[in-house]
Amino acid sequence: MAISVWPFLFFEEWGDRINNKMTADQKQSRVGPISAMWVFESWISAQDRGAKHTIVNSALGNNPVGLGFIDWAHSLSMFWTADDAPSVAAAWSFGDVAKDDKVVRHVAEQVQKLKDADVREVVTRIPAGWLPDVPKPIIVSDLLSRKAKIDKIVGL
Repeated sequence: MAISVWPFLFFEEWGDRINNKMTADQKQSRVGPISAMWVFESWISAQDRGAKHTIVNSALGNNPVGLGFIDWAHSLSMFWTADDAPSVAAAWSFGDVAKDDKVVRHVAEQVQKLKDADVREVVTRIPAGWLPDVPKPIIVSDLLSRKAKIDKIVGL
């Protein structure tokens, strides 16, 4: 699955250069989105993610920080070659950003509320040219099993 957007006219990759330009309020504004994305990435087993996959709106001004999280097609099939994939959380790649436990809990609860049929439909509607049919049942199985235990995966 791939979602392609270009969210910002001007951006920089995550790193000290852009982070050092941020005010204290802007640095705090990163916490919620990063915490939420970490839960999602833990659910889908995105073990290849890192700060290098995050872009920051470099037109900071006095606004909260805009973040874009980049993923590549076929990311799920990179790790899930069989049912019951290992249940580990995604790496935390944002050094000075502390997780917001309330956001983590909220997003984990929202993942658990997803209907199994909806998860199945999202995966199976991906054209075979983007995601071959063979791994789709494994992906669905692993998403559903990880959905049920996402709270444990993210340490709640």
